[in-house]
Amino acid sequence: ERRLAESAAGRGRFLLLAGEAGIGKSRFMAAVETKARGADFQTAAGFLAPQDLDVPAASLLDMARSMTRLVPWADLGRKLLELVDVTVAAPQPGRRALVLKAVDLIVGALEGPTVLSFDDLQWADNLSLEILTELARATRDRPLLIVGAYRTDELAPGALLREWRARLL
Repeated sequence: ERRLAESAAGRGRFLLLAGEAGIGKSRFMAAVETKARGADFQTAAGFLAPQDLDVPAASLLDMARSMTRLVPWADLGRKLLELVDVTVAAPQPGRRALVLKAVDLIVGALEGPTVLSFDDLQWADNLSLEILTELARATRDRPLLIVGAYRTDELAPGALLREWRARLL
């Protein structure tokens, strides 16, 4: 509730949940989304599966696909899907600019308090994590709460998420 209030006041927050499978991370995230909708926040979510480790920007793709089915998010969802297609085909140097463009699209679409949720980040690819990092940086003064969750018991010793989490902290 405190993080939602801070976000509603225009102080962007990132809430990262970690724990073993089955302890209630997803239920907690659903409760946050329910409270957020009750407080007139817009919400959107991206989910991952084990096979998504090989899919560039998989979490963004999943969120964008779900956005296309929601009236207030449909235009942003379509733009993000188009952008991800370009990002995947881009050479490494152009990739950074496209990450920033994705963040700009999301930030530009924020029309009031918003919660974006990303579950099962232990299966996130590097591009998804890079976009989340930039989104968190770009929304420190925006009404956005980013909620992410990952399973600590499914992280390999050299997992991308371990390094990413350390950089975030």
